[in-house]
Amino acid sequence: MLATDVADVSAAEEGRTTLDLETLDVGELLRSAVAASRTAYERAGVELVRNGPSRSCAIRADAHRLGQVLTNLLDNALHHSESGQAVTLAARINGPVVEVSVIDRGTGIPAEQLTHVFERFYRGDAARHHTGHGSGIGLTISKAIIEAHHGRITVESPGPGAGTKVTFAIPLT
Repeated sequence: MLATDVADVSAAEEGRTTLDLETLDVGELLRSAVAASRTAYERAGVELVRNGPSRSCAIRADAHRLGQVLTNLLDNALHHSESGQAVTLAARINGPVVEVSVIDRGTGIPAEQLTHVFERFYRGDAARHHTGHGSGIGLTISKAIIEAHHGRITVESPGPGAGTKVTFAIPLT
């Protein structure tokens, strides 16, 4: 798995990410992501909420690759949330793009780390290094996939204990 992830990052950084583009309904993409994550969330006692988009919208995208991004973002949010909390997967149309956000109310990210989260092998504070969770390249891969779709990805957090919001934007068809 790590070797495949590193190969994906290397390909993306060299502009070799291949996409199998098709017209996708964003609402269906989100429904699939929620269905794929539901069992893990139920097991952890974390509620997974889906909001939007408010109307049907389509994008030209690679369903497998965007599924990979959503899985990574939802896994990260779950990992940093506690039982009884909720994670929201939301989508909204904003002009020529659809913005998809994963919002948790979990551990949050210190301001000085926000600029590093998309770096290869970056895993945040020392406490996270001992959890055994992930390889530290999921967000790097996610960023490469979103950029291959001519989109952008951002992360926001008010700080430790205040949750995190990761948003990607993809052009509408």
